[in-house]
Amino acid sequence: MNEKRVLVAGMGYVGSRLSQLLAARNATVFGMRRTPMPAPDGVRSVVADITGPASLEALPSGLDAVAILVSANGFTDAAYRTCYVEGVGNLLHSLA
Repeated sequence: MNEKRVLVAGMGYVGSRLSQLLAARNATVFGMRRTPMPAPDGVRSVVADITGPASLEALPSGLDAVAILVSANGFTDAAYRTCYVEGVGNLLHSLA
């Protein structure tokens, strides 16, 4: 990888591991979480929530790739819709 800029949206187990692998390959990695938490070494932390469009203003620009690995904030149809339909739409719109 040649200094690519990658946003990993969702820093659970898979997102954290992916961000570490990308950083090890010299990518500039931004790890996005809903709440402030330390990011893995080599990963820049971004606090934003795909269900809150205003928070997405904090996203970096000039990205080469985005990995969407978010999880819903509950196990209901409404929570799934809010996250995976509306939230992903918010994220894509903010990056356009």
